[in-house]
Amino acid sequence: MAPPARYCVPGERLCSTEEATAGSGTYTRHGFIFSSLAGCLERKNEDNELPVVSVVRDSKSQLLPNVGAVVTCKVCSINSRFAKVHILYVGSTPLKSTFRGTIRREDIRATEKDKVEVYKSFRPSDIVLAKVISLGDAQSNYLLSTAENELGVVVARSEAGKGRTGTETGTGLKQFCLIPALGAADAAASLSIWRNATLGKSKSDITCPGVQMVPISWCEMQCPRTHTKEFRKVARVQPQFLQT
Repeated sequence: MAPPARYCVPGERLCSTEEATAGSGTYTRHGFIFSSLAGCLERKNEDNELPVVSVVRDSKSQLLPNVGAVVTCKVCSINSRFAKVHILYVGSTPLKSTFRGTIRREDIRATEKDKVEVYKSFRPSDIVLAKVISLGDAQSNYLLSTAENELGVVVARSEAGKGRTGTETGTGLKQFCLIPALGAADAAASLSIWRNATLGKSKSDITCPGVQMVPISWCEMQCPRTHTKEFRKVARVQPQFLQT
């Protein structure tokens, strides 16, 4: 029976340098080996040599958004100064639990910031690609930006057909697939959120807030049913990645 795994924290003394050789995730000081990571202790025996001691992170540990990372988030609420979002993906990797984020009015676009109106850029339930610009404040909100052409709304729904299911309205997730210029892998993650949410559910359980809209410019999207136009800060779409 294998011995139970030993978990270490940064700075924990593991053993003497006379007993083992320092491997990855460790460092030596004053003749001892210390852990530099939070993880599981591994000891590998080498032929005719001292065993190598390493500390390995849990591969299933929570991925954290870092500054500069592109994230997929869902808009929860808006006001005149900012939009509140829940971060769902970092790149194309889904998070086990969501993080809160804020997109301030001045971070929505790069030009004419004084003319930006939040309600013309985002609406609740929009799926947005954004970039992390700060790790946040005392409320633990990540500060996000969409001030690049490739960032902004990738999935939005109009008021038409509100309260009806995607099957009933004929506007399921397969109707439009928006892949922004920053790569199919990262952008496709935003749509997989909707697919995963409806997987294995009956038609009566899947209620869509409206018809999925089509981008027609960098600042507008249009309902394919009513042809009503709504303002959004739209992520740039490459034509070769637009599927119908």
